[in-house]
Amino acid sequence: MEFLKSKQTELVQWLSTDPEYIIEKCEDILSVKQGKAVSSQATAAEKICLLLNEIMKNGEGACEKFNEILQKEKARYPGLQQHFSKNTQGVNLSQPPPNANVVAINNSHITADMITDCDIDGNLNLSWTQAPPPAPVHQASQCPAQQDNLPQQWDTRPATTSVRLYPIHSGSPEYDEVLSLFRATCPDNTIIKIERVQNTNLWNSFQIKKQEMEDRNDGMINERRLFHATSYTTIEHINNNGFNRSYAGQNDALYGNGTYFAVNASYSAADEFSKPDGEGRKLMYLCCVLTGHFTKGERGMIEPPFRGGSEIRRYDSTTNDTDNPTEFVVFRDCQAYPQYLITFLRV
Repeated sequence: MEFLKSKQTELVQWLSTDPEYIIEKCEDILSVKQGKAVSSQATAAEKICLLLNEIMKNGEGACEKFNEILQKEKARYPGLQQHFSKNTQGVNLSQPPPNANVVAINNSHITADMITDCDIDGNLNLSWTQAPPPAPVHQASQCPAQQDNLPQQWDTRPATTSVRLYPIHSGSPEYDEVLSLFRATCPDNTIIKIERVQNTNLWNSFQIKKQEMEDRNDGMINERRLFHATSYTTIEHINNNGFNRSYAGQNDALYGNGTYFAVNASYSAADEFSKPDGEGRKLMYLCCVLTGHFTKGERGMIEPPFRGGSEIRRYDSTTNDTDNPTEFVVFRDCQAYPQYLITFLRV
């Protein structure tokens, strides 16, 4: 329970990227009434906050089961994965140290059944038993998204920053692909440059969400290439942190208070959305967006409605027209990745 109390703020942040998934995993440690109360909260953060409070109300046993769930599902939540990986490296359990304090040294070993809790400073609370013989140290492995799922065209040279913008050379297959999608509805706009956005943390979060949706949606095609207009004042935030649905409503959120994406580049090229600078230069992203199951959105929605008769499963996104959609709205920031930044001139 101490772990939940001490890390409550961080857990809310980490688990809010996909609250429904972790709520489902906790159905055995919540009553039906508690589960419905958690699912009915307005925002992802409120859901996770209430989830943690209800679990702590249910006592130490529920907290221990929740810790087990977090360990099992940590690969789906990059922040959680990073925390557990960092806090289980370099700990020696071959002998209990004085006063049962854990001492971190190199080339140490640890067995999972000894760990009962992990506090905010990375110390481990242990249930001491006879220590097994020392075993070779195995570094915490990265989740599959971190190892295998980076796009092939990404530059893998060591970086000094967490996000990098790479100019795409005109005439390359990668450039021509983006150009073709843009020119389909913006034939008269001059492109100044196309840059690839490389942000490993954002990409990993997106891939984890994509895999979860594919597992849940019976293998349907969940991903679309969509456009998102932006401005020079917001690109640094988006490149580093991704899209933020908290800004919903700035351009009349007709289909819900989420992040909006357009099927056609011409829509995003409108001055209303991509405001030109003093030299007529404008910006938009070509994005990978997980739309999944979608339904017609309405003004004021803070998340998609429930799908079918479910009281847990919601639609993955909303749209302006279910038969011929031209706009999509997502309500989870990890459902979209800003793949390319296009700088172009106003017509």
